[in-house]
Amino acid sequence: MKRKFVKVMFFGALALSTVTYVGCKDYDDDIDNLQTQIDANKASIAELQAKVNDGKWVKDVVKIEGGFRITFNNEDSYDIVNGQNGTSPKVEIKDGYWYIDDVKQIEATGPQGPAGADGSQGPAGTDGPQGPVGPAGADGKSPYIGTDGFWYFYQPGHDNAIKEGDKTGWVQGPASETSIYVVKSQDKPCWTLHVRNDKDEWQEVVLPTADNLTSIKGVAIENGEISTDGTKEVSLYYGIAQKKVKFGNPEIEYPKGYLFTSSDAVINAMINPVDIDIEQYTITLEDSHGNTCFVLSSPAKNMSSEPLKQATRTEQWNKGIYDLAIAFANVDAETIEKGENVAYALSTRNAWGKAILSDYDVKIKAIKAEADNVPDLMGTSYANAKDIDIEEECILDDLVQSENIFAADGKRNGYGETNLGKVFAHYYTIPKDAQNVTLKEVDGKTVIVSSAPQTVKVTLNYLKVDGNTGKKEFSLNFKTLAQSVSLDMNWVVGAKNADSKVALPGDILKLLKDTKYSIAYASTKNEKLTGTAAPADGNISFITKDGVVVNEVKVNGKAVSYKNGSVKLALTDNGKTGDEKVYYLTPEFDETLVTATTHKIDLVVYYEDGDAATGTDIAKIITVNLNITQDNNTINVFKPLKSFFDADFKNATAYGTTSASETTISYNLYTLFETIDADVKENIEFTLYKPEEGDKDGKEWTAGTNKGDISVDKSEIDKARPVTAIYTPFGNEQLTKIEKKFNLTFASQIVGPKTNVFTDKGYYLSMAKQTFDIDIKNFQWKDYLGKEIQLDDTRIASAKLSLSDEAKNYIELSSTEFPAVDSDADEKSIVKVSLIVNNTTNIETTTPGSESYILITVKDIWGKTTTAKIAVPIKNKADEDADNAEDADNAKE
Repeated sequence: MKRKFVKVMFFGALALSTVTYVGCKDYDDDIDNLQTQIDANKASIAELQAKVNDGKWVKDVVKIEGGFRITFNNEDSYDIVNGQNGTSPKVEIKDGYWYIDDVKQIEATGPQGPAGADGSQGPAGTDGPQGPVGPAGADGKSPYIGTDGFWYFYQPGHDNAIKEGDKTGWVQGPASETSIYVVKSQDKPCWTLHVRNDKDEWQEVVLPTADNLTSIKGVAIENGEISTDGTKEVSLYYGIAQKKVKFGNPEIEYPKGYLFTSSDAVINAMINPVDIDIEQYTITLEDSHGNTCFVLSSPAKNMSSEPLKQATRTEQWNKGIYDLAIAFANVDAETIEKGENVAYALSTRNAWGKAILSDYDVKIKAIKAEADNVPDLMGTSYANAKDIDIEEECILDDLVQSENIFAADGKRNGYGETNLGKVFAHYYTIPKDAQNVTLKEVDGKTVIVSSAPQTVKVTLNYLKVDGNTGKKEFSLNFKTLAQSVSLDMNWVVGAKNADSKVALPGDILKLLKDTKYSIAYASTKNEKLTGTAAPADGNISFITKDGVVVNEVKVNGKAVSYKNGSVKLALTDNGKTGDEKVYYLTPEFDETLVTATTHKIDLVVYYEDGDAATGTDIAKIITVNLNITQDNNTINVFKPLKSFFDADFKNATAYGTTSASETTISYNLYTLFETIDADVKENIEFTLYKPEEGDKDGKEWTAGTNKGDISVDKSEIDKARPVTAIYTPFGNEQLTKIEKKFNLTFASQIVGPKTNVFTDKGYYLSMAKQTFDIDIKNFQWKDYLGKEIQLDDTRIASAKLSLSDEAKNYIELSSTEFPAVDSDADEKSIVKVSLIVNNTTNIETTTPGSESYILITVKDIWGKTTTAKIAVPIKNKADEDADNAEDADNAKE
């Protein structure tokens, strides 16, 4: 931390010092010292001002010996120290009064704040209870030191207020002997440093206490949705006493015509920058003329468990959003009625008094109480007694208004009263003869405390805004409430149960050394847990991440609830004795029933000699936070075989089985995966391809009788179709299904011919060679393994021969099918190829095999066809002789 020391000369202190004779040299030294201090004073003010100009603000002002320390938000600090005899007062507001160096002076001015929980201010002339002081008004004026050396406080209503002149409305306070002081503003976020300069004039330095607020806007929040076109409309009720009303403790008499008002309306505002210290600012409501009927409380952060949505877990602050409670100002009914249809804006001022306004879209409705609309208390559960710990300071307003209260025993339900702020005033009473129980006020709130176990009836007395009274009664059971212990237990579906056991903490281990203490489920506290696991049914529930109990969770798109028998607990130990003995809560899970979610299990440490009426039978409350998770990598049964899938395991190829006489291909999908046990297969389903509307080329894939069997039309060959394998772990619909999606293509095992064109020296025709035989089965094809096969392979359904257009002019075949029709067994594959031209016509020009050929069309049993050519050139004599001569020469070599 940086620290700079600044000594400031206080002229007042010098003036009051004893007059003594000094020589010229001493006098000159004093002049030099005075000038040095004046120069230091100027330098320090300039340095403070530079910090402010740089955007820094004051985080703290603390009194120190002879002065005060000013600390900025970057931790730089300055010690402002007076002269030898001077003082440096620190002036601020506490409890609605001005204090000078912690000495109470006079009440601070400003509009009346909203009524406190313990009742509104009584009528004039009666010492009624005063509600908490509200925020300072926009017209607040800070104390100052006059030219006569006295403090002045602005309080026009004070008996000693000056009645005329430039100090009208000000009250003279104590004398001051200082030339420097600092004042905390009551309506702006700043301290103001006052220093006398070398001209004996007061110089002011504004020291902001927060970052500069840039904008404020009214917003509406409804059911977690936010809109930014102004606040939602809120209502405040008021009524006029038709007669004298006596109410309160102590009793207050309200005269006829007294104005009763409610004070529970809340609006929301969005404030920037979001990280500003908004508590330093005073926010008011005003119309376009600067008038108002209402006052606002200090902003409170708006909280919710879920992020706000555009209208477009533990609760968290919705950044930049604040709650502002509204109450009527200290005005009469006529003023309220005049302001009913006025547009209001949120208003505040920065450290230099510059106003920041929202839009005029704050919607407030003042409702006059009539017979049919007077707000009354609406709580419906006051008949239910609440358990309160002995010596616990229970704030009654919190208990009455809250749906839930967090206490030593965990979450306790409150009465959920929503209209307490809609009545004018209220107070609590207990029977006069009640013993060992006290009602007291703590920080403006009524607190009840009992030092002994008992049941106490509490009466909530209230005064409605129409002047009529009412009351609600409820009972509190004061007893010894056990402290809660929270244990975390985790289990992954499929893992060993013992891996999730949890050791009990040391304080519980000490209790269990006494056999009168035992661990039990909360609902059956006298049935202790043993080494044999007992179901947690009735003591276990689902909870959200924020600890909220829910009856159902979504699994596979459906709502499911806890299934009895899912979770069991046993009390086990490590087999040792004495101080080395450790007890465990050891779970047992039923994989066919469990739900992969977060659970809460309620247990207690039960003391058999305790008394249920006083709460001493429960020594500890144990909450086991059980988190069951599902790791699909652990329980996944789909392990693809690499040979059948691509590198990403997203595409597979299968061949299946079929025959020439069948129209479909059969296959078992489990062939694609490593071995899966039969009992697991019972929990697996496959979603097969089904053509969508408009898909005219597709044929639906169908499931067979046996698990994994499917049937596919042969027209689906070579078409990639989607398949989804779905596994319900352990047959448990409470667990998330595991899916394996892939594309499956059925292919033929027959790839195609060995070569696209078969050639042979003997495969030609001429005038000299007008016929030759071919054996069709000897033409070789290849299968998916690359193996060469002949056309008599069982996977070949048929082979047909046909002639090219050119060959049809010259060639005739003895058969066009294989096996040949009407052939004997020995010659069924032999086909005679003959020249059909007559002997009277000579072949002048050779027709090459590329034009004259036989086409072999092979159809396999998968229905796929492949083709190849047998070249059969038609040679003239010259080419035939040349080829024969070449063959003879090659033979000689």
